Amino acid sequence: MIAAIAACSFVELKPGAENVIIFKGNERCEAIGQTEVNVIVTAIGIDRDTATIAEELQTLARNNALQLQANAIWPITQVTDGEQTYRIMRCLF
Repeated sequence: MIAAIAACSFVELKPGAENVIIFKGNERCEAIGQTEVNVIVTAIGIDRDTATIAEELQTLARNNALQLQANAIWPITQVTDGEQTYRIMRCLF
């Protein structure tokens, strides 16, 4: 039960956000903004899995990029206490 809670994801990818990529550095992109996203790091007093936290932060950033009609994100900070900042970009493929 504890492992299930620690690894449980609370964030869903919005329809269309699956097309938002993680910038790899080889695309021609224009930075259009940034977003700071955050998630809970403990659930019912139990520390959540760090990989799940990172995945949720990325999902939130992709959702936010979609709202700005962008198609790429790039993390510009490390995950700290359930928070991370991403650059939001529009890229040509």
